[in-house]
Amino acid sequence: MDVKRRDLLAGVLGVGLGAAVSEVLSRSEETLSTVEHTDALRKVRVPGDSRIMVCVLGYQFAGDGGGKIMYWDPWSQLTENKGTVIASDLQDKGRWRQLHQGELDFRQFGIFSGEHPADDALEAMINDPEVFSIRAYTGLNFTRRHTFTRSGITLDFGSQTVTATGIEKAAPEAPYLSAILLFNGTVTGDTLSILLREPVPELSDIYPVGNSRDFVIGGWYRLESGRLKGRAERIIQRLVQVTEYCGDDHIRVNYKTGYALPSGDTLHWTPVSPVKNICVINMVFDGTGASADNGIHPLALEYAVNCNVRNIRATGTFWPVIFRRWNTGYRTEQCSLNNPPTTTYGGAGYLTQQIYCLYGHISDCTTANARHLNDFTASSYCEVENCHATGDYEGGFNTHGQYEHDLVYLGNSGILSLANSGGQWGQSARRIRVERHSCTMLIADTFTSDLTLTDVHITRASFPDGPGVLRANADGLQMRGCQIDGEMTLVSYTRDSLRSNLIEGCGIRLDSRHDLIISDLDDSAPYIGSHPSAICRNTVNGPGELMFTHCHVEGGGPGASWWLSSESVHFSGCHFKGVSLHLKGTLPQRVVFTGSNVLIGPGKPQPLLTREGEHRVTWKISDLYSHTDIPGGSHINIASGENLVVIRSSEFSGGQCLFTDNAFRQSSRLTAENNLYLAGCRVIWPGGQATKNTSGDDPGA
Repeated sequence: MDVKRRDLLAGVLGVGLGAAVSEVLSRSEETLSTVEHTDALRKVRVPGDSRIMVCVLGYQFAGDGGGKIMYWDPWSQLTENKGTVIASDLQDKGRWRQLHQGELDFRQFGIFSGEHPADDALEAMINDPEVFSIRAYTGLNFTRRHTFTRSGITLDFGSQTVTATGIEKAAPEAPYLSAILLFNGTVTGDTLSILLREPVPELSDIYPVGNSRDFVIGGWYRLESGRLKGRAERIIQRLVQVTEYCGDDHIRVNYKTGYALPSGDTLHWTPVSPVKNICVINMVFDGTGASADNGIHPLALEYAVNCNVRNIRATGTFWPVIFRRWNTGYRTEQCSLNNPPTTTYGGAGYLTQQIYCLYGHISDCTTANARHLNDFTASSYCEVENCHATGDYEGGFNTHGQYEHDLVYLGNSGILSLANSGGQWGQSARRIRVERHSCTMLIADTFTSDLTLTDVHITRASFPDGPGVLRANADGLQMRGCQIDGEMTLVSYTRDSLRSNLIEGCGIRLDSRHDLIISDLDDSAPYIGSHPSAICRNTVNGPGELMFTHCHVEGGGPGASWWLSSESVHFSGCHFKGVSLHLKGTLPQRVVFTGSNVLIGPGKPQPLLTREGEHRVTWKISDLYSHTDIPGGSHINIASGENLVVIRSSEFSGGQCLFTDNAFRQSSRLTAENNLYLAGCRVIWPGGQATKNTSGDDPGA
C-alpha cells in the first residue's frame, strides 16, 4: 500500500508530525511506503543514496501500538537500538531512523510487557537528546540500575506496573542511590574554601567569598559550612544558585541561612551542573529484595533542580521510593508506599527521604507500615501537606536534626519526630510550624526552637501504635488549640528564641506514667533514646518561662500529676480537674495564677498544689477557685523549702490548706487577703493555728 505525501502531511495516519518531519517530507515527491511490522522493514532495499520513508504499522504486527514512521539515512552507521535506529538485513551501510517530535514509548522498541527487560529501550530513549517525553502503556521489568545526567525529560509510566525481577546488585558504596532511575548532576570544578573573617547573620542571603568574580552569576554550587562536633553536623549543606555580585568580595545566593555563622567558620563552594526539569509520574512499583545490596527502589535524584514526582504507588521497596540529595525546588505529590520489607535498617523503608534540600513541596502522600513517610535532613523552606501515615509506630514524619529550619506541616496525620536522630547530626531545628495534625506521638525535645503547634491532636491508641506523648523543647514554643491525651513533657535545653513560651486554648489529659507507673513502651521501642525516666514524665523542666492561657488540664486516672520545674509558670483562665500540680523546687521558681483559674480535686487525697525541694518558690495566687470533696484532700500543701506566698481574692471549697512551720521559717513570707473558705475548708497556718468556715484570713504570727 502506498500513501501520498500530501495525505501524510494532512494527518491521515493519525501520527503527529511537526515542522522537522514536514521539512524532511517536503524534500521529496516520492510516495510513502508501508510495511506491516519491524522485521518487514529490515527487508526493504533502498537504492543508492535515496532517502525514503516507510510507515511501519506495528512492531510485531499491524496495530499493536508499536507503529512509527521511519526514514532511510544512507550515511548513518549508528548502532541499532531496536527502536529509533533499525539496521537493514540487506544493506550494511545506512540505517532506518525514526521520525518523531521528541515523544516516544516503549512499544516502539518492542516492549509490550514485563516479560522482556526494558533497560536497553530506556537508555536509548533517555540518552537521545531529541527525546523529551517517554510513555509506557504496558508493564515493564528492569534488570539494571541506570544513571543519567541529562535534563528536560518526562517519564510517564501510564499507571502501569514496574518490576525489577533479576536486577543486578546495588553499588556497595551508595546503595541508596542505586535506584532503577538515578538522575545525577555532576561536580564541574574544584572546591573553593573561604574562611569567614566576619559573621554571617541569621537569614542572610549575602555571603563573603573573597573574590566575587570567582563565581558565575546563575551558576549552581554545593554550599557547605564547616563540620562541628558531630560526625555529620554542619549548619549549612544546600544546593544554591548565585544571583548577584554584591561588591568585589560578597555574593548573593537564593538561600537565606536559618542560623548565624560565626567568624572563623569555613564555607566550601563546589561548582555543580545539576540535572533540571525532570518529571517522573504515574508508576505502580512492585519492589523486591530485602537487603541493602539487592533491595530496589524506583527513583533517586542528586544535584537536581526543579525535578518533580507524581503518583508513584510503591509496595515492598527497600530503600526510599523517592530518594533526594542536593535538590532545590521540587514537588512530590500523590505518592504512596505500603509494607516495605524492613523498617529497622537505617535509611530503609521510607516513602521519601530528602537530604540537603530546599524549597520542596510534598503533598497528598500516604504510607502503610513504613518507617517514614517523609524525612528531612539538613533541609529548609519545605512544606508537607495532606499526607497520612498508618502503621506509623516507627515515625511517619521525621527530621534528623541537622539544623533544619522553616518547615511547615499542614493537615497531616502520623507520628512526628523532630531533630531526634542523634547527636552526630546536631539535634537542632528551628521555626517549624505544625498545623491541623493528628498523631499518637510528637517528639521535639532536643534543641528545637520556635516550634509552633496549632490544632494538633495527640491521643493514645492501642499498643503498640499509640503511646499518646508530646515532648517538646520550650524555647519559643507556642501551642494553640491543641489536644494532648497521655503525656505532656516540656524541657528547656536552649534559650535561643525571643518568643515567649505560650500554651493557649489547649486541652490536656494527663496519665500517671510520670511517677510510680511504668510506661508501656519497652526498651526496643522507637524513640527510647529520648524517653525521660519515669519520674521525669509529665513535667515542665528546665529554665525559662511558660504561660498557659485558657487551657483545660485534667487527670486521665487516679494519681495523675504534673511536675513543674521551670523558673516561671503563669496560668491564666485555666481549668484543672483531677490533676495535682507539683513544683519541684530544684531551682528558684515562680508560679502565678491570675484570671479566674479553676482547680477541681483529684480522685485520691493528694494536694492540688504542692512542692518539693528547698529552693525558694514564689507563689502569686489571685482570683482562683479551688474545690475538693475527697476526705483528706488539700488545695495547697506547702511543707518544705523557702516560700514567698501571696493569695488574694480566691475561693477554697472543702478540703484544707496547709502551710507548715518547716516551710515558713525566717526568710519565708505569707500574705492572704480577701479569700473565702467554704464547705468546711480548714486552713492550717504556720504555728498550727486553724480556721474553719471563715470569710476572712489570718496569716498567723
